[in-house]
Amino acid sequence: MAFNPQQLEAIGHGCQEGALLVSAAAGSGKTTVMAQRVKRLLADPELGIQADRLFVSTFTRAAAAELRGRIASLLNQELEEARTQGNTRQAAWLQKQRIYLQRAAIGTTDSYCIRLVQQHFSLLDIAPDFEIADALQLERIQQQAVSAVVDRALTQAPDFVRLASLYGRSREDGSVSRLCLDLHRYLQGLEDPMEALDRFARNWEPGVHISATPWGKALASHALLPLEDALRGMEALTDDLPTEPALEPMAAVLKRDYALLAQMKEEADLCAGEGNRQAWESLSVPPKKDRWPTLKKEYKEGYGPQAAALKKERDRLWDQVKGALEPFQSFGLVEEEAIPLVRAFLRAGRELEEEIWNLKKQEKRFGFSDCEHLALQLLWKDDQRTPLAEEISAGFATVMVDEYQDTSALQERIYRCLARADGSNLFFVGDIKQGIYRFRQADPGIFQEKLDTYPLTGEGNGPRLLPLSANYRSDKVILDGCNAVFDLIMTRRLGGVEYDTPQQRLTPGNPDLNQGVFQAVLLEADPDQEEAQKRDKTRCE
Repeated sequence: MAFNPQQLEAIGHGCQEGALLVSAAAGSGKTTVMAQRVKRLLADPELGIQADRLFVSTFTRAAAAELRGRIASLLNQELEEARTQGNTRQAAWLQKQRIYLQRAAIGTTDSYCIRLVQQHFSLLDIAPDFEIADALQLERIQQQAVSAVVDRALTQAPDFVRLASLYGRSREDGSVSRLCLDLHRYLQGLEDPMEALDRFARNWEPGVHISATPWGKALASHALLPLEDALRGMEALTDDLPTEPALEPMAAVLKRDYALLAQMKEEADLCAGEGNRQAWESLSVPPKKDRWPTLKKEYKEGYGPQAAALKKERDRLWDQVKGALEPFQSFGLVEEEAIPLVRAFLRAGRELEEEIWNLKKQEKRFGFSDCEHLALQLLWKDDQRTPLAEEISAGFATVMVDEYQDTSALQERIYRCLARADGSNLFFVGDIKQGIYRFRQADPGIFQEKLDTYPLTGEGNGPRLLPLSANYRSDKVILDGCNAVFDLIMTRRLGGVEYDTPQQRLTPGNPDLNQGVFQAVLLEADPDQEEAQKRDKTRCE
């Protein structure tokens, strides 16, 4: 099988050359590349890397079984070739590698963490005969815990009672319980849930302006998209307007609208980036836009419909701006009334974490995320690696992670603990465009941060980025059509990545595949479904 230069570079990447992020697009042969790299590391007796010194994380057990099978097949081919050539030293080495491969840590991160906790339970405050709970058991424990915490808070914490009344239709409708469980699920993907709760609380101190908080910057970022869209819309109205005396007053108003929107967009950029308080307060004041001019009587017959259409589109764009500015106008100084409510919620969140954990310990049943947190306790303490982590990491020649775009902050820390202290034997593979597990606390920002900061291979030592963009699965016509669509709509803010770059656009890898037909089908939105989504969004907000 012939490999392209980028694939060969990934396959040939050594275990001491620095961390490598392989940004592998759909159909680029990433699984083949991973299997070939492992084969290269294991087949050479001079390297002396035993197969049981591998750590390879896959997203599913099926993917792990497939990868292990591919590696075994490649080693068998190497073994047959060595025997045919009479290379007894190579054959003996490969024979051992087939045995070592059975002990290699190739599997999901969850499965590795479970084994680690089982082996070192004595270092943790848990029973040795714990079980892995199924989804129904975890749901029962969570419901039992949240009922106890909420009932206690509703009888002992007046601020929590006020929160429950504001959030739900009544104290008994379960809304505040669902809110508490949502917080619990979010915390499961973080390194230290309790420390995170403390950090959240620090954003709700008297006198803290929203612009200085992470969630204030997030609100500003969400406002940028409709502002940018309105700015483009206003520019299009101005550019497309014919030069006619009758429409000159309208053109003047639209130009001033555009200038006002451009200023507002700059201020929103400041709020989203630096957390600028002055810009936030400027956006909190409703914009003073000009009144729409009345068409002169002598022009109404000829230009009336066009002027009416312009006004309608202008009103639509300003309605969009109004929605974008709502966070700026609704929040300012974190009001005294809100502070005790949020703090009461965070206290309930802390109690819920403790209640759920105590119930799990009593029943000796843990979930996958619990085992990941327990594993991290074994590997990381007081902001440094433990002696056990140092011992384990010394045994791994390479730490490889597949589907890296779906990694959580908790898992990222675990990988860092298993690798060398300088991270030089890390090998990540993934595609930011295929990140779909935010609802499971995956954080694509971990992948994105490396995309933004790692230099391309060949540009120095240390961590590097290697894009695999050649697609061998699809027809060139299909790829060109996909690129044409996503060049227009996929940006950092909408989709999480700038698509129109050489690293992200798909390129055809097989020139023989060039007979297809690209057809884009636009589906009309269901108004009832749109209304339901709006209600869900309102509830989330």
